[in-house]
Amino acid sequence: MIVSYATDIGMVRSDNQDSVYVHEFSENIGLFIVADGMGGYRGGKRASSVAINEISKSIIDNFNSELDEDTIREIMHTAIRTANTKIFKEAVADDDLKGMGTTVVVSLLIDNVLYTASVGDSREYIFSHGQLKQITSDHSLVANLLSRGIISPQEAKVHPQKNVITRAVGSEDEVIIDCFVTKLNAGDQILICSDGLHTMVTDEEITSAILSNDSDLAAKLVSCANERGGRDNISVITVKLCDEVK
Repeated sequence: MIVSYATDIGMVRSDNQDSVYVHEFSENIGLFIVADGMGGYRGGKRASSVAINEISKSIIDNFNSELDEDTIREIMHTAIRTANTKIFKEAVADDDLKGMGTTVVVSLLIDNVLYTASVGDSREYIFSHGQLKQITSDHSLVANLLSRGIISPQEAKVHPQKNVITRAVGSEDEVIIDCFVTKLNAGDQILICSDGLHTMVTDEEITSAILSNDSDLAAKLVSCANERGGRDNISVITVKLCDEVK
């Protein structure tokens, strides 16, 4: 697999509250995490950092490539719940951290099978056979309104509350986690990103960047978001499967 990743403050914010994590167990197995923190300068960065640290440690400590699907899903859920508890307890104990939380997308690639767990509005996409497909669901106010037919896709793009999320790791004492298992093909690409990318760059522009075969796709996408205004922190991880996978 070919991996690229980047995180950037953007063009407007005074600090970067995103965190990214990449760990390659072997040439065909990897762990990838994007977290987008919220809760002010201290809180947002602290929340995303705790999420990355707790989740990665928990998964690495408990993972081996012989585990079955149900066990892998439970390991990922346990890791996120552990991070949720730690963030929530810190926020309760420190007034400066009150209300902090973070989105997360956690992806575990094992050969050609992708396990994904997500909370919030950071996203994972798969690019396969020339098509870009969003795998995760946005846990946001606008996504909820859109799914209920209350607003149109065009209205969603400019909605004044489009940054309001309905789920976050650490914002409550319990967390609801989405989980997905996706079978991939040789040459497919994975894209994980915070909303600093997908709110600034269209699917068509993301597709064009992927098709450019840039040697550092993550940096190219970050630059594209900044060229569009960079109104938020931007974090991107890309993973391209080799031409032959098991």
